[in-house]
Amino acid sequence: SAKADKPQRGSHAHNTFWYYNNWDANVLGTIYKNLTKKDIFEDFRKLIAEPIGMEDFDISKCEYKLADENSIHPAYIFRMSVRDLLKFGLLYLNRGNYGGKDIVPRDWVNKSLQPYSTIPNQNGFGYMWEVSVNGFLYGVEVGNGAFAYSGFPGHFLVGIPLFGVAVVYEHNMEIPEKKFVKTEDFAKLLHQIIL
Repeated sequence: SAKADKPQRGSHAHNTFWYYNNWDANVLGTIYKNLTKKDIFEDFRKLIAEPIGMEDFDISKCEYKLADENSIHPAYIFRMSVRDLLKFGLLYLNRGNYGGKDIVPRDWVNKSLQPYSTIPNQNGFGYMWEVSVNGFLYGVEVGNGAFAYSGFPGHFLVGIPLFGVAVVYEHNMEIPEKKFVKTEDFAKLLHQIIL
């Protein structure tokens, strides 16, 4: 489990080791709910999904995974179709603008897509986005400003400003026992797409 794999606190010097878990995303959900007093899924529908024309977004397919003994912060699980996730990627590719309308403030998008740290795969890490460093993302040359988000069990969204494209891969969870795409395999696919 992720908890069993987590290194012991203090086992690495500051700024020498990076370890991902969902806690930071979960905390952001709690902060959002506490500050706005609103439901994050309902606000996403109203403020993002409807304005950019998501066709399949359905709040009933989203869920709060209740907190447990490891954290007081629940996870918020979004489920999106490929075409809706692509629209979200295009929103960020266009720096918060969609169809000529500003949906997300450009300044926020720009800050979100800056590398504030480097993760083990040599990608940068911004505000919940993996971002290119020296023009590389997942080891693939994609130019500066590229960004990605990945989620279990093998979903990927990549924006590549150099080419003006967004790429989405979603694992079909409806196929029993289908193996999910590992990051290394997705990198090979991404390399083939941009050739």
